Amino acid sequence: MRFLTAVALASVMLWVPVDGVSAQPITNSRLLDNILVELAEAGLLDQRQNYNPSAARIICNMGSGSVCYSVNTIGQAICSAVVTRNPLLCYGDKNMAEGICLAGSHNVPTRLLMCGTIGYNIGQAICLASPHEAYGCTLYVNTIDQGVAAARRSHPQAANVDREWAWDEINAPYGRGRMWRCRGIQTGRFAEDYRCAGLPRIDYRWPGEDR
Repeated sequence: MRFLTAVALASVMLWVPVDGVSAQPITNSRLLDNILVELAEAGLLDQRQNYNPSAARIICNMGSGSVCYSVNTIGQAICSAVVTRNPLLCYGDKNMAEGICLAGSHNVPTRLLMCGTIGYNIGQAICLASPHEAYGCTLYVNTIDQGVAAARRSHPQAANVDREWAWDEINAPYGRGRMWRCRGIQTGRFAEDYRCAGLPRIDYRWPGEDR
């Protein structure tokens, strides 16, 4: 799928590989994740770009390709590419948010109803297409960046990848007093000290732990 231009999403850091973070899932579907990343990098993850028959058919053909000849919108194409067992769910010119939401939620009946209530909010659609708690998606997510961040945090794999760091004061080796080490907040693992550069040296996350 290389219909893409060189236009970048404003907050492209959410999508670019950083220390293995790109391997983290976003939604419930790896295919949907790939489509979202492609659209973001192309600057097409925007409702104003939704009616694009040529791009829509390329996206649709990333999946089953069974109904792609009649697809005109990117929203319908996303839904049709991912939802293969119930093509009628994707019938009609879906807006982009609805297509994303349906693609990630088609196996969760209670969420399907919510897909028709989010309007054009792509951030909420991405959040609802993930394991994130549905109420939080509609209450706290307003932008695409927020939707991607919330979706990634909701995956079980997220607990095994550090995204934030803090200083920890510990005992130095050989009884040489105390020393500061940088640790990842999500995993608790020690990390390179540069990751904590500029952060206050206050031991409030792991007080009393001597490692």
